[in-house]
Amino acid sequence: IAAELGDGQIGHRIAHHFRADSTNTLAANLAAKGAPHGTAVVAEEQTAGRGRFGRSWYSEKSAGIYVSVILRPPLAPSAAPGITLMAGVAVHRALSASTGLKFDIRWPNDVMVKGKKVCGILTEMTAEVDRLHSVILGIGINVNHRSMPSELKEIATSLRIETGKAFSRANILVGIFRELEREYQTLLEEGTAATVRAWSAASTFAEGKRVRVVQSSGGFEATTAGLDPSGALRVKRDNGETIPLVSGEIVEIK
Repeated sequence: IAAELGDGQIGHRIAHHFRADSTNTLAANLAAKGAPHGTAVVAEEQTAGRGRFGRSWYSEKSAGIYVSVILRPPLAPSAAPGITLMAGVAVHRALSASTGLKFDIRWPNDVMVKGKKVCGILTEMTAEVDRLHSVILGIGINVNHRSMPSELKEIATSLRIETGKAFSRANILVGIFRELEREYQTLLEEGTAATVRAWSAASTFAEGKRVRVVQSSGGFEATTAGLDPSGALRVKRDNGETIPLVSGEIVEIK
């Protein structure tokens, strides 16, 4: 993989594990010990892979891509939402180029195909008030799964299920590292606004989508109304009030 990456930093140091509890946990441990920007942790199988809100991530052995990348951006913690959006754009572009499928992004971090989730992104960070120390970007992609567990079949899929073809996980991972490098540099050079534009162009959820908003305090129905400059999703509630979402998740109302 490293030989295919050129001069980019992301992916040039890779810790590979045949079996791991969670690549995000391993990456966080490496980051705490000073691992440099761009270090990646890859596992063939996760026994305790996790997604947002503490959910588990199904990690079939040697079928998916389970990778966490250590980023050390010279940014304030307020830029963290833009990093999550940047990762979604990078994965969207890499998968589109390598598969020919049409993908969507559901705010803030789910990459979808035909209405089902094929990739989840979990961003975790350590920071001071004015500076990010490290960002762990966890990416899980369902690649060569022949089927999904019964409890996931209605909401998740894989590249193989959708195309009937097996894919080289190494080739896809090279594409992801390249796109992450490109989008990360764009974020640093042009700011969150450029990432917001790219994300909005790639997502049907950005504006005009009827959704149910799910938060720890409860849920409500609304219509998406675009991203604000920070990357928060604006939603228009049925009472006419428009508010920004900085946390929670959305589910399309069909």
